[in-house]
Amino acid sequence: MLEEGVSSKEMKIAILGAGITGLTIARLLNESGYEIEVYEKEDKIGGLCRSEIVQGFVYDIGGGHVIYSKDKDVLKFMLDILGEENTVKNIRNTKIFYKGNYVKYPFENGLGDLQKEDNFECLVGYIKAEFVRQMGARPPENFKEWIYYHFGKGIAEKFMLPYNEKIWKANLSEMSVDWVQGRVPHAPLEDVVRSSLNISTEGYTHQSLFFYPKEGGIQTFVELLVEPIRAEVLLNAPVKSVVKDGKRWLVNEKAYDKVISSIPIHNLIPLLRDVPQPVIDALYSLRFNSMVSFLIGIDEENISPYSWIYLPDEDNGPCHKITYLSNYSPNNAPRGKSSILAEVTLKSEDKIKIDEEFLVESLHRNKMLQKSKVEFVEHRKIDYAYIIYDLNYQKNTSIVYNYLDGYGIDTIGRFARFKYINMDQAIKEAIEYSKKYETDYCNKHIGL
Repeated sequence: MLEEGVSSKEMKIAILGAGITGLTIARLLNESGYEIEVYEKEDKIGGLCRSEIVQGFVYDIGGGHVIYSKDKDVLKFMLDILGEENTVKNIRNTKIFYKGNYVKYPFENGLGDLQKEDNFECLVGYIKAEFVRQMGARPPENFKEWIYYHFGKGIAEKFMLPYNEKIWKANLSEMSVDWVQGRVPHAPLEDVVRSSLNISTEGYTHQSLFFYPKEGGIQTFVELLVEPIRAEVLLNAPVKSVVKDGKRWLVNEKAYDKVISSIPIHNLIPLLRDVPQPVIDALYSLRFNSMVSFLIGIDEENISPYSWIYLPDEDNGPCHKITYLSNYSPNNAPRGKSSILAEVTLKSEDKIKIDEEFLVESLHRNKMLQKSKVEFVEHRKIDYAYIIYDLNYQKNTSIVYNYLDGYGIDTIGRFARFKYINMDQAIKEAIEYSKKYETDYCNKHIGL
């Protein structure tokens, strides 16, 4: 959005944060002649999409990221950035580990994999839930009610409740339903009946085929994204102050015509002056979880045929999901070896308490690896991982963003807008945002 009397060639924009959202915006604006500078506090770009190489193993520290999208234009944008020569195509082979067996994902599409009594209870519950909805039952008022409302008692209590309690570390009755639409798979009744009868069905089909970089992990996508603007990205450059000075903005006392923030909202607002107390109170009422990701290097080849596995029960150990990262690309592990990426959520205020030996023992007990073959375990904490949509989410986000909109700073990105969005959704929002600046890319791809 151009300031009055300022052309794109004259406009200087500060972008806070070098994750995929900030870098996508920076690249598109730079291509159209805007002068941009990106501030990144870390010594490496990528945000939640950073990768490291540990003892020859690729380590995607923000979890098992894959490249896919319901939106064909966004998927094309990502694949064009990555390039065909550095792209691996994978067919999703994902399971839920339940009572020692592997159940097809999503759970309601895998009822035929359950023991007969469990299968029956899930199918009856799903049919009853469908009937109750058709009869005009009161819509759910919280996430726990939503689960029963859409899935019925069987699926709710066997998978949906334990898995979501494990990942969110929250009372599901105190979570809203604002975030659920489009994020939680929900199969048609006909598919659920088919799956119960062991007739194959597929859920979450836009993710059934996914892509991944051939070399270097998900970081490779980020490095290729930033390539044309690398000189404009300032590393080891934490933002210490953002001040509005008339029509100008001062970031670390350097003048800009515009500020766009993709850093977590909890990090942005403390940089501003004279923020009203109700805004501060609302900000610190916005809850989120952190995550610890564990890379496990294994001295054995092809230890599993699966892409990733969900682990809903506490008896499965502390992690809610494991990714067989070495299956994403043949170059993610040294020859003859494999790797697992395990994800464990914790409340943002909690310290890391996970015992690596206990984690490995739990995966060994569930026959997902052999403990004797484990070469090493590394872990990293991600402070900002999952947004919790509690019952006051709408009220508190309205207070915070009404203030910021009036202040004049544009915020975009997962934790900048405090929205639970995936990698592809973050890129789509960045592309759509850049329409305001009439970028060359958006002028050519008006459908986005």
